[in-house]
Amino acid sequence: MIRTRIIRSAVSVLVGVVAAVGISVISATPAQAAPGDAQITNSPYSVSTLTVCQNFGTTGCSSGIGTLYPGENSHSKFGWGDTDGFFCSSVRKYLVGSVWKTCSYSQWVKVSGGLIGRINVPIRVYYL
Repeated sequence: MIRTRIIRSAVSVLVGVVAAVGISVISATPAQAAPGDAQITNSPYSVSTLTVCQNFGTTGCSSGIGTLYPGENSHSKFGWGDTDGFFCSSVRKYLVGSVWKTCSYSQWVKVSGGLIGRINVPIRVYYL
């Protein structure tokens, strides 16, 4: 009985965390890295730079901020094994993998990688 409640509670917390993250999508190419690791690529067709975050905290980016020009990725430019998110401007829209993302106010958006290793998360920046 107590064990059942603990399991239900753990599942409930897990579902809440997955729902809160929102955009943990994305497909692509596994590489040699830890599960959940991602590298972010700013599409060569983007209309502007993309600001990325190496380490995500509870309220946004906690450390490691860099700028990617169109065609660059966080792993080759900064040597980061994992990139946790990007800055979503309220005056842009983003194609993250195959999912559209717009932000009604500017904010950090967390992304995560694949189950078996680092994946590439392609992001294309558009004007609104």
